[in-house]
Amino acid sequence: MKKRLFLFFAALVGFIVLTTIAWMMPCPDLPTTPVNANYVIYGVNSFFDITLSGIGSGFDISDGVYRGWCIEDNHMANTTPVYLHCSYSASLPANLGFTPWDLVNYLLNHKQGTWQDVQAALWLLVWGSSSTLPVTPTAEAMVADALANGPGYIPGPGEVVAIILYTGDGIGIGYGGWQDAIIEIPIPGGFAGCTPGYWKNHLDSWAATGYSPGDDFDATFGTDFFAPDITLDDAANLGGGGINKTARHGTAALLSAAHPEVNYPYTVAEVIAYVQTGNIEPLVIANELGCSID
Repeated sequence: MKKRLFLFFAALVGFIVLTTIAWMMPCPDLPTTPVNANYVIYGVNSFFDITLSGIGSGFDISDGVYRGWCIEDNHMANTTPVYLHCSYSASLPANLGFTPWDLVNYLLNHKQGTWQDVQAALWLLVWGSSSTLPVTPTAEAMVADALANGPGYIPGPGEVVAIILYTGDGIGIGYGGWQDAIIEIPIPGGFAGCTPGYWKNHLDSWAATGYSPGDDFDATFGTDFFAPDITLDDAANLGGGGINKTARHGTAALLSAAHPEVNYPYTVAEVIAYVQTGNIEPLVIANELGCSID
């Protein structure tokens, strides 16, 4: 308990001293009116899969499914409209400002282990304890790393920034009420992704990924979607929705994640996990980030 209290107060001191530095980061352009949020607990690669809708056009974030994390352990998850706030904004509501957001953002960009390790580390970092998930050595190592290297941390191109989903209940983080969660979004201009159309028309780019157009789709992804079997090239050329959309965008995501010239926001393992569960929307969004292959 003493160790956990020390971690909490150390993080708090770091946040207070370096808040001004953190605010130097330009924040993404977010809507100022509430948007709809639907929380699914125990997501594919995170504590929540959070679906946002009603965002509108012209912002640095769009409707879709995002990796979400719980900031308030054992608070009520909600499906009500939420306000989106950049965790580095100088105009955060006062009751959101006590969280050490520079350390949180450092941790999100330096994950280790499983999503359970990451979530426990976030609770440990913010509150000094984790009652829902066990505090593993990996979680403790992430917290120690964040405390040592995270004060004043500012994510850059190719990294993610925490966006706060604030319910507007007036209570603030850690004081009861509805769940104020966070999602990760790429820093604008940082990540890249190539569309299915690119991959089906540039077979010469496949060699650098380690995958071949003739590789079996189901064998590659550990699925049993197609009988008879189809190749990755077949999958990239599929039209329509449902399983075809999953295969088409899953193949493009896999190749983007594996290509050394594409700074894709998900790893090969994460892409495969999304395809296996059929949760394809994060990959659809990532595949439209713009192809960076020369």
